[in-house]
Amino acid sequence: MKAAYYERSGTVLLAEVDEPVILRPTDAVVRVTTSAICGSDLTIVGGHMTPATGFTLGHEYVGVVTAVGEGVTKIKVGDRVAGSPASYCGACENCRRGLVALCSRGGIHGSGPSFGALDGGQAEAIRVPWAEQVLAVIPDSVPDETAVLLADVMMTGLTSVRATRLQPTDTLVVFGCGPIGLSAVHAARRLTAVDRIIAVDPVEHRLDVARSLGADEAVASVEEAEALVRPSRHDGADGVIDAAGAQASLDAAVRVAGQGARIAVPAIGHGPMTIDFRTLLFRSIDVWTGLGDVLLIDDLMEAAALGRIDPRPMISHHIGLDEVPSYYERMAARDPDIVKIVVSL
Repeated sequence: MKAAYYERSGTVLLAEVDEPVILRPTDAVVRVTTSAICGSDLTIVGGHMTPATGFTLGHEYVGVVTAVGEGVTKIKVGDRVAGSPASYCGACENCRRGLVALCSRGGIHGSGPSFGALDGGQAEAIRVPWAEQVLAVIPDSVPDETAVLLADVMMTGLTSVRATRLQPTDTLVVFGCGPIGLSAVHAARRLTAVDRIIAVDPVEHRLDVARSLGADEAVASVEEAEALVRPSRHDGADGVIDAAGAQASLDAAVRVAGQGARIAVPAIGHGPMTIDFRTLLFRSIDVWTGLGDVLLIDDLMEAAALGRIDPRPMISHHIGLDEVPSYYERMAARDPDIVKIVVSL
């Protein structure tokens, strides 16, 4: 079968790889109909997450179940499903603590041996371990391109919003209007109670998308954001999300955070970053970071089925699997027109 294959640092090929098969009783095989390219995939290809090469990429996938192991009873052949980025056993200590993305027996799909050596979703088919936990049956009213966004970027966006513990009178500032930042904007507006959402990004058309997904104001610089939040009752924003993962955006998050604020950092940076702990201490600012909560997928499916959320405005490109290598090159070159790429198979 065909797959997007990480051959060496900086190089993605469309390659022929072996068809997946059932290896364990808890496995399922899914014929992929829709996938996507994530910013963290580019981080892998740039050599920033793992030194390993030689594996199929992608952790965002939607498709139809074609085979199940003998231990799988809740998922049926023919079900249309979306998969979590992480496969998890549900029984190890981390899973029992709710840290399923850190499952000691699982891993993150399409991320190489350092992250569990699991099949990638930018392929014609994928083997999914522990299928009953990991796969969510998609409601008939939810299209594939919505479901593929719910299973990763919306999940991470909502996790970040919840980490800021917003109250109905609060102001939220989101730095970086890529898919995670836009998902945070949309989740905050549609799934939580918050008074004001300010999106920050230097690319104007991304600000337009942020407005369409629920931002009250969208500005191009930290200075503009600071001017908007500084007069507030807490001398800054109540919640801040750094969805860009750069030193400049982390510094900006601290700069606009008000007294008692909560900063969430879901972005995967390209290297170590520093933070001004003195400011955090004297302004009683909390900082959270972590992976998206994969247990949110069913709640998000229900919200989409009820029409409460629709993240599709963030999709900037629809492509085929054979175009994936060239779009990795465009992303690496920081093509400003790209927001979110959905891959149809």
